[in-house]
Amino acid sequence: MTGEVLYFRKRFIGGFNRDDVVAYISKISTERNEAIAEKEEYQAKVEKLNELVSENCMKREETERELAQLRSENSELREQLDNYKYLEPEPCNPAPAPEFEPDPEPDPEPAPVYQESEKEKPKNSVLKIKLARKRRN
Repeated sequence: MTGEVLYFRKRFIGGFNRDDVVAYISKISTERNEAIAEKEEYQAKVEKLNELVSENCMKREETERELAQLRSENSELREQLDNYKYLEPEPCNPAPAPEFEPDPEPDPEPAPVYQESEKEKPKNSVLKIKLARKRRN
């Protein structure tokens, strides 16, 4: 209900105007049907959310079990690590590394001599100078 005050028109002879009463009853009936539909919609949403909550609770419980298992495994591994830290290591006598004699340096090979053929000979003096400089280097 909206909280509004309704006044029905009175009939000249006994009672209220029938059309006003019928319109009011149909309006109230429509509002009631809308409210019922809305309630059902919200109930469906609540059920869906309750299912999600129960699924999440089961997942949380499973995760907590896994966490407890992993924590116990972790503590066991830490104890093993602590035990290994306090054990005295056995002396280690590594085998001596083999001694290698350095290879004698090979004799440098003489640089190849470049011999020009008649076709490769430079034809002008600038090319002859460049070729002579290359040979010196």
